[in-house]
Amino acid sequence: MSWHAAVDYRKAKAENPSLSPAMDYGEVHKVGEDVIIAALSDDIGEIIPSHNLARVAVKEAITNLLEDSHYLAKLVDCPEVGTATPLFQKLCESVRSALIRQLINDRNTSLVLSPTLIVIIASPAGTIAMRVGDGSIVYRQSGRSYVSMFQQDPENADPTSIVAPNALEKMEIAFQPGIAEFICASTGGLIPLSIQETEHRPRAPFFRPLDQCAAMAETDDDIHRGLRAFLRSAPFIDHLQKDCTLMLGGYRSNGYCAA
Repeated sequence: MSWHAAVDYRKAKAENPSLSPAMDYGEVHKVGEDVIIAALSDDIGEIIPSHNLARVAVKEAITNLLEDSHYLAKLVDCPEVGTATPLFQKLCESVRSALIRQLINDRNTSLVLSPTLIVIIASPAGTIAMRVGDGSIVYRQSGRSYVSMFQQDPENADPTSIVAPNALEKMEIAFQPGIAEFICASTGGLIPLSIQETEHRPRAPFFRPLDQCAAMAETDDDIHRGLRAFLRSAPFIDHLQKDCTLMLGGYRSNGYCAA
């Protein structure tokens, strides 16, 4: 039993060459064979170092999870909201401090930035995730439909910055018990394409090819190649209005994961 997972990103086509689209960043790490942790971040500000800020947020989040190995192991065994809340609160405070330090170092303290953050921990016991701001996490368990871990509203999204004073109040935590054969996380740029506008549910045609990619993959590189091909397909690029980062994972039990 093991995970195959990868992250990739895609820049949107800028209609006006003078505009600088937001920059995203993401990472996924394996802890043993049956646990993955991932973090994704984006910034809706139109400034040059926004990619650096997203990178700082993700690196700090991953470092917090890996360094607190005792608490991470506890959360892997018991992935529930009550158990996760103190860890995610500590993580958010650490990410917020790291971003503020970066802003001071870059002498950009007068700029209003809006980096958002998604963190995922997935194991056979379940999937637990936190979100501050925008983005989505969609999963599928064996024999079931695609489900979003957080409520999505493409028209009325009101992203909260991880550096905002009320970030902890706005932090969302979601938990789903049991193994997810398929999990896909993305920054906010993909929500208009992946979430239905009226019912606010995952669009199955969007996720089906990714699900098939995860099911057929035998290595992390297979996942990455499939992600890259998907993000660079012509129909996809023509409709992408904002930069995006996509994390894809598939869990293989007994050597096979059905899509």
